[in-house]
Amino acid sequence: MTLFYNRPTLEVVNVRVLGGASSEILRLPVAAGTSNEWLKGIFSLVAMMSILIADDDARLRQGLRNLLEEHADWHVVGEAANGREALEKAVQLTPEVVILDVSMPELDGIGAARMIHQALPQAELVMFSQHDTPETVASALDAGVRGYVLKSQASRDLVPAVEAARQHASFLSPEVSGVRGGPVSEVRKEAAAGCGAGPSKNEIGN
Repeated sequence: MTLFYNRPTLEVVNVRVLGGASSEILRLPVAAGTSNEWLKGIFSLVAMMSILIADDDARLRQGLRNLLEEHADWHVVGEAANGREALEKAVQLTPEVVILDVSMPELDGIGAARMIHQALPQAELVMFSQHDTPETVASALDAGVRGYVLKSQASRDLVPAVEAARQHASFLSPEVSGVRGGPVSEVRKEAAAGCGAGPSKNEIGN
């Protein structure tokens, strides 16, 4: 018995894949006559933004996942319950954006951010924390963090912070920047002023 089959004719399509502030052209072979809707579905997977969430509260991680994945082109590729696991998964999964809590066991968020930034300088880091002191914010920024969002303002600020990070821009919750959209340098100056202040008379007396 002889079997006959038709070999599909291939054509090459050019696809522009956006990645933050940059883009690149991919030349992909597809069967001739492939529908535009099918192509859109496949290419949307290529253009999805990958996100890693690190927080020691499992319920909070789930809530963040639900919030972020309301965006059709955002995908949470992994979760971590401590800073050490965040570092390991970041290296393994190479996400575009990593969201980190400050207070985590084994390795805190600032330490994890510093190590992730060294290992994956292309990854954008967003700190997600209840700590609002200038010293903590400045330490996070020095570690390579692009955004800083207070947990109490997650519903308002987390999505804009992630979107800003995707565009390689900074975002700080107004409560830690002093003024919405205020310059990061002001936070650093305030922290430096606090660290540089001399001990009080009571501290000297003690």
